[in-house]
Amino acid sequence: MIRQLSAVENVLCGCLGQRPTWQTLFGFRRRDRQRALDLLNRLGLADFANHPVGQLSGGQQQRVAIARALIQSPAILLVDEPIAGLDVMATHQVMEILKQLQQEGITILAVLHHLELATTYCDRGHYLEGRTRNL
Repeated sequence: MIRQLSAVENVLCGCLGQRPTWQTLFGFRRRDRQRALDLLNRLGLADFANHPVGQLSGGQQQRVAIARALIQSPAILLVDEPIAGLDVMATHQVMEILKQLQQEGITILAVLHHLELATTYCDRGHYLEGRTRNL
């Protein structure tokens, strides 16, 4: 996440690997920009599209990161601790978004440290217990 860039510019960064570098030197295509705005709208961030990401809350920043991944139209979305550092309300917002994406056909593979959230939002899960050892 580039904190100085706006939310929409951060989402557009997800397009960088999909186009030849020379095409992005002159800016992003109108179609890509509209898709980025549509994703931000879908995630409840339309009013913050032009705000620098560094000025957004943790939950809003996490939703921008999800939009950046979604602009690539993934079949599988890997998320590692998507709720780390979020308050209770933002935690549930992010988990609801991920659940909705899963219901729309995107496979979500999430690493969570909160067992109750995993059992609430996930269809299947694997519990791993780590043990510390002296080497």
